[in-house]
Amino acid sequence: MMKSRNMLGIVAILGAAAFSGWAGAAEAGRVVTVVGRVTAATPDGQIRTLASGATVENGEMLITGANSFLRVRFVDDAYVILRPNTRFQIEGYQLSERAEENLSVFRLLKGGFRTVTGLIGQRNQRGYSVRTSLATIGVRGTEFQLMHCDKDDCGPNMPDGDYLGVDRGTVEMTTAGGQQSFNAGEYAYVNRPTVPPAAVAAEQAGLLHTDPCPGATCEQ
Repeated sequence: MMKSRNMLGIVAILGAAAFSGWAGAAEAGRVVTVVGRVTAATPDGQIRTLASGATVENGEMLITGANSFLRVRFVDDAYVILRPNTRFQIEGYQLSERAEENLSVFRLLKGGFRTVTGLIGQRNQRGYSVRTSLATIGVRGTEFQLMHCDKDDCGPNMPDGDYLGVDRGTVEMTTAGGQQSFNAGEYAYVNRPTVPPAAVAAEQAGLLHTDPCPGATCEQ
């Protein structure tokens, strides 16, 4: 039994070393797939075009153009698929051996994405969040989709607001008006930061019923 425990400890240490070795000082993840035109904007305003294999870094804004998609695998094995016309910022990202130091904070300014959370969502759920101008999303180990619609940019079938769809696990959606938890198969909507999020029927979730990257192009 002692030998087995020692082996498990060695495997855990090697796994952590592999993660820290893969990530540079500011590296948060790497691009798996690009369809169309996708760029990254640094905090100081520099813009670079992303291609498969490129790194994405802490603080960068990831931007997809029309008819464009991006799939990123993060250092903790989480992944995100960005829909067209999306602006998604990596506000704070850190994978650490100390559970309380793990951090995964994103901001969705426009558009939408689908994600499966990784080790950070397991090790420090309080350290994981996605923010919009209306709400903050927290998780308890999950897979979900989120869209932020503004100025009718999601089309006539999706009025302005935040749309949440939970594929697996549990998601907490919080506004200044209150907090609500949603489970797998449930959908939520909020259109003002001063009101609590509300459950909605599946047919009211609009594009959340469509594949974020058609034809499995973005899947490994």
